[in-house]
Amino acid sequence: MSETTLPQNELEELLLESRKISLIFQRELEGLDPDFQVLVIENLSSHNQVIAGIIKYLIQKKYWGVYITVNMPAQILEEKIKAQGIDTNQLVFLDGITMQSGGQKSSKENFYFVDSPKELTEISVLTENILKELKGKKFVLLDSASTLLVYNQHDTVEKFVHSLISKSRIHEANSIVLLAKEHKKSLAEYISEFCDKIIEI
Repeated sequence: MSETTLPQNELEELLLESRKISLIFQRELEGLDPDFQVLVIENLSSHNQVIAGIIKYLIQKKYWGVYITVNMPAQILEEKIKAQGIDTNQLVFLDGITMQSGGQKSSKENFYFVDSPKELTEISVLTENILKELKGKKFVLLDSASTLLVYNQHDTVEKFVHSLISKSRIHEANSIVLLAKEHKKSLAEYISEFCDKIIEI
């Protein structure tokens, strides 16, 4: 698969917006414990910028992370992140959408695949196993709780997110759960009970 190349003006705009989001994310984390667990409420229209901004901040702070993606194939996602000058060597991608979409697995060492976004138990087990292997500061990013609702029952997603946050705490990792504003009412109240803060971007 060839690398994704964005037009120069689009790339510059994306870089500028992602820098802004990095600063917002950093400001919102001030005063929280080092093992913070946060829910990020986002506009779908700025999803790519939110991802880039959060990842940029965490990588700059020397975090190692598990990126759970059920929105975009890991191969494309990694290319988009790299296009903004962000080093992905500190990221492990857990891909729940490529196989569902009929795509092929990559042989990259930092890519893991499950058959479908419905395989929440497998995603949970893989995430925990990866966290056990990571050293230093680490995080789990779920992209996103909203997409999981397309494939799973509401209460199933609630239980999964609760479990994910709990396991992050056990393994001294931070968790960042993305949720679209469109689903704010249905999930945010429940998830917020287990998070240290809700961040709206």
